[in-house]
Amino acid sequence: MSDSSSTTPRWLERLIGYFELVKKHGKWLGRLLTLGALAYISYFLLTSGEQLRQINWAQYGWAIGLSLPIYLISLLLQLFVWLRMLSYRHNVGWQDVQIFMQTVLLRQLPGGVWHWLGRGALYEAETAVSAKTVLYANALDWSVVLITAVSTYALFSSTWPLWWRLPILLGSLLLALWLAGSWLPFQWHRVKALKESGSWLAAYTGSWLAGGCLLTLFVLAAGSEMNVQQGTA
Repeated sequence: MSDSSSTTPRWLERLIGYFELVKKHGKWLGRLLTLGALAYISYFLLTSGEQLRQINWAQYGWAIGLSLPIYLISLLLQLFVWLRMLSYRHNVGWQDVQIFMQTVLLRQLPGGVWHWLGRGALYEAETAVSAKTVLYANALDWSVVLITAVSTYALFSSTWPLWWRLPILLGSLLLALWLAGSWLPFQWHRVKALKESGSWLAAYTGSWLAGGCLLTLFVLAAGSEMNVQQGTA
């Protein structure tokens, strides 16, 4: 996963060419995408006004209130992983935090491609990090997310037997270690790569658990609403 790779796929070369074309105007492209995301979210909220008015805020208000800080914790864990990954390609700073939070909005646009394209365009226009590096970092990031999803389910699932879960957990750790080793500089020791991949897995495990807490909150709120309705029936 280095910039010096000579076996870059053709589709990736075309995508990198796209970033080269928008390099001069990447900052404006990022702003337009952000405005588009805000406009889409606003439109969604306006068109969903009837559904929002039907929410029983007395029953779901506490769940919504608790979900906000939990979601923030999940975002901070994701930000930690992203900054750790990018720290091996350039000196990270507040600009990386700004780009991360700005592109979080782009996830709301239809089609997940805007998140990757917007992030690549902003890095290409505002930093010395190449679009190719950002694309590789995005692929690495999503790979760790998926690996952690499987390993988290295997760790906490009561439906899978232990002899299934242990190989899955070990395989997830080895795969994350291989990804970290391919991303980190070659002079890094394997033990350090193990620590780095372990920190990625731990952070994303916490992020997935935060998502589970959000789901649990709303399930409990829905259950309390059903109990109230049954009690008044």
